[in-house]
Amino acid sequence: MRFLADENVPLATVQALRDLGHGLDSILEQTPGDPDESVLAAARARQRILITFDSDFGRLLFQKGLLFQKGEPRHPAWSTYGSTRS
Repeated sequence: MRFLADENVPLATVQALRDLGHGLDSILEQTPGDPDESVLAAARARQRILITFDSDFGRLLFQKGLLFQKGEPRHPAWSTYGSTRS
């Protein structure tokens, strides 16, 4: 799988995933300090699954309408955290 690790993901975790054969880019290694919006844009552009401990990404995904309901088609770089529908 292809991942993008946010800067709060320890480098030991990044390396462990790489050792398991996963394609993994790291914000901490490449562009530390990038705003969350830029990190989301990078994950989407690179078609990578974002790994983060930052709960602000849930809010950003909701605000940008990037949450999906089960069964809806979705972009492969996004995970389902909930639904934008009630």
